[in-house]
Amino acid sequence: MVRCTILCIDLGMLSRATVPFWDQLPKGGVVVDVGGGIGSTTMALADAHKHLRYIVQDRGAVIKDGIAVTQSG
Repeated sequence: MVRCTILCIDLGMLSRATVPFWDQLPKGGVVVDVGGGIGSTTMALADAHKHLRYIVQDRGAVIKDGIAVTQSG
């Protein structure tokens, strides 16, 4: 059986204090940040919830910038 939960939320508006459900998502669950820019919000979320997997989707040029920022430290 495959379980899928779809949430349409603004990751930029989230914090650990205001949205406690992140810890309730199953280990290995996937969070997709559509229009996620260079991924800074997703990286903060990933630091707090390491049991999940993350995908950032954006335009190719924006993703290239995100990769450059990540690799530069």
